[in-house]
Amino acid sequence: MSKNYKPTEGFQPKPTNQYFGRPGHLQLNPRIAPKLQENPVDRNNLGQGGGSCKANQHPFMDAMSNSLNPEFLQYQKDYYPKSSPQRFNTNQCPSSKFNQLAYDPVRNKHTRISIDEARAVVQAELQNVVIEPTRANELEARRVDLDFTVQGPDPWTHVDIKQPIGSKALSKQGQTISVENMAYKLGQKIVKQKDRFVGLENGPLSSENVGHIVDLCYVPSSEKAIVKQNVLQGAADNGSDTGIVFLNDK
Repeated sequence: MSKNYKPTEGFQPKPTNQYFGRPGHLQLNPRIAPKLQENPVDRNNLGQGGGSCKANQHPFMDAMSNSLNPEFLQYQKDYYPKSSPQRFNTNQCPSSKFNQLAYDPVRNKHTRISIDEARAVVQAELQNVVIEPTRANELEARRVDLDFTVQGPDPWTHVDIKQPIGSKALSKQGQTISVENMAYKLGQKIVKQKDRFVGLENGPLSSENVGHIVDLCYVPSSEKAIVKQNVLQGAADNGSDTGIVFLNDK
């Protein structure tokens, strides 16, 4: 789906329309999945523990992602930082569900970006960050430019995925912006996006209903902390540093 900002494409917008606050910033009696109640997760530090696995532990998900769009495989080769831990073992996600989550309803196909968004939201669901994510249909997606609808935790009803990249990848894409400035601007734009679709049909009722997942899988380990810090600072300076979750931030 189109976005006004897509970090994995450098500093260019998504093809058609497109912080996490400090710990505890999800408000008022969130509806937590039973698994999370049994095994609480540090919601501001979700890139550790069971979230990492060796590459040979998820060949099925890699193969399926690559088969949906060959651009995904090339992007991994070009921008996936070798020093980072591997992404979450997503073998627990059925292929039919992944196909639906990875489908871009506006462009009517599986794109490299929509596949990456699906991998991030599957990881988030398996780590109990979101509940039952789904893609909207084409009409709803064109009207409300947020990646997924979710069933919680309260107050979230919609979630958008952001995947910034590191300084070397920015340079490789011909970008002149620093990684610090890139992350700061991302935080500012996240705040704006929380309000943009409030009140629209099938949209969020308030900005608190919009969660943002910032997946740092494409940021080298040496730059994850500075990206995270600047995303939060940009959001705080623009009015609110709440409603943002980081994945793969270690």
